[in-house]
Amino acid sequence: MRVRGVPLLAMALAALGGLMLVPALFAAVEQDWRAARFFLYSAIFVGFFAAIWGAAAHDPRPERAGAQTELMAILGFFAWLPVFAAIPIWLLHPALGAEGAYFEAVSAMTTTGATLFDRPQESHRAVQLWRAMLGWAGGLATLTAAAAVLLPRGLTQAPGASQVMPESARAGRVVALVDSGGRTLRALRRIAPIYGALTAALALAFLASGAGDGLAAAAHAMGVVSTSGISPLDGGFAALDNRWAEAAALAGMILAASRLIYRRQIAREGWRAWTADPEMRLLALTAAICAGWLFVRHWIGALTLTEAAPELRDTIAGGFVALWGAAMTCISFLTTTGYVSADWAAARYWSGLDTPTLMLLGLAAMGGGVASTAGGLKLFRAYALFRHGSAELARMVHPHMIETARTPAGRLTRADVMNAWVYMALFLAAMATGTALLTLTEAPFALSLEATIAALSNTGPALVMVTGDPAAYKALAPEARLALCGAMILGRIEILAFVALLNPGALGGRGG
Repeated sequence: MRVRGVPLLAMALAALGGLMLVPALFAAVEQDWRAARFFLYSAIFVGFFAAIWGAAAHDPRPERAGAQTELMAILGFFAWLPVFAAIPIWLLHPALGAEGAYFEAVSAMTTTGATLFDRPQESHRAVQLWRAMLGWAGGLATLTAAAAVLLPRGLTQAPGASQVMPESARAGRVVALVDSGGRTLRALRRIAPIYGALTAALALAFLASGAGDGLAAAAHAMGVVSTSGISPLDGGFAALDNRWAEAAALAGMILAASRLIYRRQIAREGWRAWTADPEMRLLALTAAICAGWLFVRHWIGALTLTEAAPELRDTIAGGFVALWGAAMTCISFLTTTGYVSADWAAARYWSGLDTPTLMLLGLAAMGGGVASTAGGLKLFRAYALFRHGSAELARMVHPHMIETARTPAGRLTRADVMNAWVYMALFLAAMATGTALLTLTEAPFALSLEATIAALSNTGPALVMVTGDPAAYKALAPEARLALCGAMILGRIEILAFVALLNPGALGGRGG
């Protein structure tokens, strides 16, 4: 993929070097001269390398990149660029080693948010800003790749894309005739202003609510919009203990987990587009069921509430606090952000449960919307499988029934359902493979399964949440963390796209 003869990855690498100047300047303002020097040196090195690469690989001849070339560029962004993004992290924290720094960079750029910093506030603040910026840049790259490559090539694996996203499908047929570099720049120009405006609005909302200093506000805003869940605070987002900030984050997570905010028609369609969207309906229904179950379980069975929260026992106020904590945390995991409400402990006390591991991992695996920064299986695939399952059960009673499951833009097709089943099978196969690889490093089976699901769904904080150990990733063997890096990349570029990359013949009918 080239833009005016220059490889797109070389341009992305140059942009990465430019971004390093931001934490360098931030560190200089805070008089952390060591961090400022290392980020400046890294920016110079990366920029110099990108310039040499761009000059050496420059080719002014017109290019018609195939699908495999485009997919390799996406893979290179999430696997190759983190090598350079890890340089300042390694220089400032040599104890992490090259593998640990690469793990941090991959985790951030794939918007996973897993970290080896069990106490982030003891590290350089510039490094925490850099991690948040990498997550933000990775989210922008994900949206751009979906619009410029995966949608036109039919590889977003969104069941019913022709019905649910008709404008995208029509655009895909047109832009497949345009060179991939120009298509990418067009998508970037369309997405970046909205993406940046949403980030700035959230940062201002966090500052206005008194949720930490400027670094915390900016990092959490980037963490919400990119669904990376990165936080510069010990204890994560819950350490803010600010319900106004949580309300702003909740709104931001819902917007980030949906493609609707990037549609041209959204201003004209208004609220109706959100209420009619099957993904938003499923998100609301799933969050309501999970949070409602934690709330209702207070009165089910013989429950003994812990003495840690006596003021919450059998009070209306305590019930609302618990309900808010459960709803915010459930939506956060469903959008694969991984932020936890400060009232989550109250939700657990109210329900009489310890951490509901299976529920949280299930929410993360389900994931957010198609063509968004969220990871996981995606809500529309879950919707297609649900409608198919409902139809099959109904057909057992009425064998001659004709199923007419519809979305606001059309009827679900058999291909939609088949695609959803295929993707789920691939996801389960990847989950089994990742779990097996981690067990080979002598990690316990339960921990291996939890870590693999967290990596594949790009919900890094999930492992810390379900284990209760902030150093959960640090305790893994280096080989296990490298395997998790592969799972993060696989989950970010989507498994079907990776399979298509290994089987170029399958792309023959998609303009490849």
